This record gives sequence, C-alpha cells and structure tokens, in this order.
Amino acid sequence: MTQTTELLGLLNLINGVVWEAYPSTGHGTFISEGVETLFGYTSAAWLATPAFWESRLHLDDREQTLAAYERLTQTGQPFELEYRMHAADHRVVWVRDHITPVIEGDVMVRVAGFMIDITAQKHTEDALMASEGRFRALVQQSSDIVTIVNRGGYITYASPSLHRILGLDPEIIKGTEVLQAMHPDEYAEIRQTFATAVFGGSGATSSLTSRFQHADGSYRWLEWVATNRLDDPHVCGMVMNSRDVTDRREADLALDQSRRTFQVLFDHSPDGIMLVDLDGDMPIVACNEVAASMNGYTVEELTGQSTYLLMIDGEALQGQPGANDAFKGQIREQGRLRMETVHRRKDGSDFPVEIHLAFVWIDGREMLMSLERDITERYAATEALRASQSRLLASEKLASLGRLTAGLAHEINTPLAATMNSLYEAERLAKEYCDSVGVPGVTEDDHREIATELRSILVEGVKSTGRIGEFLRTVRSHTRDTVTGVITFNAVRLVTDTLTMIAHQARNANVSLLFEKPEDQVLVRGEPGRFTQVLTNLVVNGIHACESTVERRVSVRFVERGGHPVMEVEDTGTGIAPEVLPRIFDPLFTTKDVGKGTGLGLSILHDIVTGHFKGEIDVRTFVGKGTTFAVHFPSQA
Repeated sequence: MTQTTELLGLLNLINGVVWEAYPSTGHGTFISEGVETLFGYTSAAWLATPAFWESRLHLDDREQTLAAYERLTQTGQPFELEYRMHAADHRVVWVRDHITPVIEGDVMVRVAGFMIDITAQKHTEDALMASEGRFRALVQQSSDIVTIVNRGGYITYASPSLHRILGLDPEIIKGTEVLQAMHPDEYAEIRQTFATAVFGGSGATSSLTSRFQHADGSYRWLEWVATNRLDDPHVCGMVMNSRDVTDRREADLALDQSRRTFQVLFDHSPDGIMLVDLDGDMPIVACNEVAASMNGYTVEELTGQSTYLLMIDGEALQGQPGANDAFKGQIREQGRLRMETVHRRKDGSDFPVEIHLAFVWIDGREMLMSLERDITERYAATEALRASQSRLLASEKLASLGRLTAGLAHEINTPLAATMNSLYEAERLAKEYCDSVGVPGVTEDDHREIATELRSILVEGVKSTGRIGEFLRTVRSHTRDTVTGVITFNAVRLVTDTLTMIAHQARNANVSLLFEKPEDQVLVRGEPGRFTQVLTNLVVNGIHACESTVERRVSVRFVERGGHPVMEVEDTGTGIAPEVLPRIFDPLFTTKDVGKGTGLGLSILHDIVTGHFKGEIDVRTFVGKGTTFAVHFPSQA
C-alpha cells in the first residue's frame, strides 16, 4: 500500500469530513468518504457538481455563511463556521467546519477544512434554552410559539406569539388537545414525531413541518421542534418551539414549481435551448433534445463540449485565446443579442441558424441562455420570394415598357401621317407642274404659283419630320439615362422626358398633364429606370382615376421637407375609399376592372421606393376630390 493510499485510508476513518477546494471558484478538489456517512452524498457527486456545497446550505444560513466564508478566507488565518446543511434524505444537519487557508509563497492556493456533526449538540442546546424558565421574558416576547404539551397530549402553556401567528388566545387554548390545532391529514406523522421524542428519553428532540389551523379557518405552515422535558419538574411536558414558515414554504413551492415549469419548457420547447458558460472556451452546460438533434448530436454528446464545436470556424477560434473577448464584452454590456449565423453539424453539413442570447447569472457564474432555431426553410422561402419578386418586377417593367411603346407609336404616328400627307400633296403638285409644261395658256406665273405651293408643302413635311427626329432624340436620351446602374441623377430632367413618353395617354383621356418644373435640379441616387417606373405608374394611375371626373388634371411637382426632396403626383380623380386605403400597397390588391390592373403596381412601387431608393412613400386622399402620392428620397446634398 502506497503512502497516499494509507493517508486516504486514515482520512476515511476520521469521524467527520475532510475536504479541499480552490479558493477562487470554491470548486471542490477532494472530499473524504465520510461525506456519505454524514450527508448521504457520494464524494464523486460532491466533486462533479458545480456549487454543490453552496446549494446544500440551509436557506436560513446560506447568505450569512457564504459572507463569513468569503470574509474570513481572505484573512489567511484558520477559522470556524457553524451552519446547517440539507442531507440527501432531507435531514437538516448541523456542522462545525474548521477551515484553514493553505498559503504557498504568500498566495492562497487552496482551502482545506474538517466538518464534524454537531446536530445533537445543537438540538440539546435548543432544548436546554427552551427549558430555562417558561415564564422568562425571552419566551414571552419570542416571535416563535412556545407550547408545552403534557403526557396526554393536552396544552398546558402557550406563549403570546400564538395570537400573533395563529390568531388564538393562549389562555383559552389551555386544556385543549394539541391535535385539534393541526391538520387531520398529518396526524399520523405528528404522532410519530412526538413518539420519537417521548421514547427517546429526557432531552430527546424531534422536528416536523406541518400545518396549524388559524382562527380564521385557514392553515399556516409551522416548523416545530418537540423536546422531551417530561421529567423536568419545572416543565412536566413536551416543549414545542414552532416557527411560522408559511411564506418560506410557499416561496419554496413557487420556486419548485417555477423550476419544474422551466424544465418542462426547456425539455419540450420547439426551439433549441442551450445553457453556456461564458468562461473559457464557452462550454455547453446543458441543452435540450431539440438543440442536440438539430446539430446532429445526442444531449449527452453535446453537453460539456465547447460551443466552438458548432461553429464553422470553431477550430481556428480554439487556437486563438481571447478570440471571443469582444463578443463577451458586448453580451455583458447589452444583456441580449440576436444574430443569424451558420452552424456545422456532426456530419459536417452546414445550416443557417437564428440565435437569441440572454446574459444571466446562475450560482455566481456568468452564463448565456441561447435559444436557437434552424432557419433553413425560412432561407429557402426567402430565396423563393426574392425570385418571385424579381419575376413580378420584370413583369411590371414589361408593362411600363408597353406603355412607353404605345406612347412612342402615338407620338411618331401623328407627325408621320402629316409628313406622308405633305409628300402626297407634293407628288400631286409636281405632276401638275410636269403636265402643264408646254400647255398653251399656262404662263410662267402659273408655274411660279405651283412651285410656291409645292415649296410650302415641303416645308410642312420637313417640320413634321423634324418633330419625329426631336422625339426620337428624346427617347434615345431617356433610354440611355434609364439603363445605367446606380448613379446620382437629375430627377427633373427624367420627369420631363418620362412625361413626354406618356403624354398621349393623358390626351386620349382628356386629362391635363402638368409638371411644375423647379428652377434647380433635384438630385436622386439610384437607378434612373427604377425612378421612371415609379413615376410612370403613379401618373398612369392618376390618369385612370380622373376618367369619371369633371375636372381632369394630373400634376407632378418637387417639394422639400425636412431637408429631403419629395416628388408629389397629384390627381383630381375620385379619391380612395377609407376601407381600401390601408390595403393599396398589398400585393395583388386592385380595385380596377378585370383587365385594367394586376394589383402589382403599387406593391412593387412601395418595394422600389423603400428597398432600392431607401425612401418612403405615403398618400393623402379625399373621396371625390383626388389623391396625392408623395415619394420621399434621401438627401444627396
């Protein structure tokens, strides 16, 4: 047998518990086998469970004991503490802990201690104190109830606290059976507790927490200790010291219920939940089944692993101490974070995940509560929606192109017809001139008149052809401007050209199309083609809105609000009904007749304005008077 084995054997023979722990964390590094005898816990469970000692301290002693331990340990000198602990079988055990800080080179490297059971001593002391003069002021003024019960189970004395706690008169209750004040469901346990003290002999004690009936009929939870003083001639009975623990018990029950509720939510949440220690490489302290299976692991496999295991760059982070310091500082400062990232499963596949983090303190440790959701399907749906929107946008662009093409044909056809008419008349006059040459009676003045008329007709034809050329130059300039990428452009010029393209629709509908042109240029950043699409749709909608009104006018203007340029398109149409107004930007919503609208125009315009131009679009309308759409663009000053 080695010296270490012999030493451990000797330690395990000691009637007490020898222990050792780190001073910085309080985590146990050694505890003798006596811990199982004294408390019913195995040394393995004690050492493996974080904050095991703290969590088993009696609730009434915990705060005071931890504070004294922290204060006295810092002195570096040996000291003693007396406190209560909960055993595995729910017993309350009093211990005296002889604690010695171990110093090496002026540095406290560990803390060692030796715990002995002083429960019997404490109970004896309590019993002795209770027996010292039942009429002393201490008893009379005690916040606890002191009761003496004779051998027959009848009350011979009750302290004044009985009235404060249970609303009963101490004098009236004398001579009544003590069980009458207790809950019938607990009679058997109460009798057993009393019997333990009675048959245990003089000074024997037993304790129980049970319900006592209040004068109003309700029940209060009292924690009481019965001490055998039947042989004491000054007492001649069982002394009961009872303390009202109703609030504490209800708090414990509420806490227990809260813990059970949390456990149910934790285990059955549709989202993955992980509890992560913020220290070091951020190990996973606990996780639910969803979190484990989502990442391709079992709960047992994932618990205890570093969160770096789930990151696609986890191996690199593990090799860089302090790589997550900035993140840790951020979560400590903000308390909550939301992020979308990519996790790597056990099989090496990657998937997108949405994570909600909350910074929490648990047993003095910095923790992260991480709620995680696999958003693979959401990403797929988003991509599908984006593709659908692209198709809808292309469809709307084709519709805009159709309107511009119709305008182009109309604007060319009118001067082209005039030109053709001029050429026809010129051909007729030229033939008349040729046929009149050499004809008797046709004078030079006649030829000169024919030539003058021919020249006038050709001038008109040239003018008509010029109008076609000017219009084509406008179209070419407009097209060149609208096919560029994102640039900063003069919106005033683009409005002028765009209104030229669709002016025929206004004329056909007998609608006045006005542009209140500003003196200065208005700069907008984006794709000019998108701007033209927005303007064209708003103006065409305004023209349609005026079809059934007396005053028919669509006006376009630029104004400035809050330092930002705003384009307004105002019509004198029928207005928009209040029940329709909230839905005008919804996809596929339209009030137009079948064949006149798809319900995509305003929805796409809203997306272009807010998404592409980073602006806003709003509407003011009055039924029977008209509507004004206002497009707000970011300032480019």
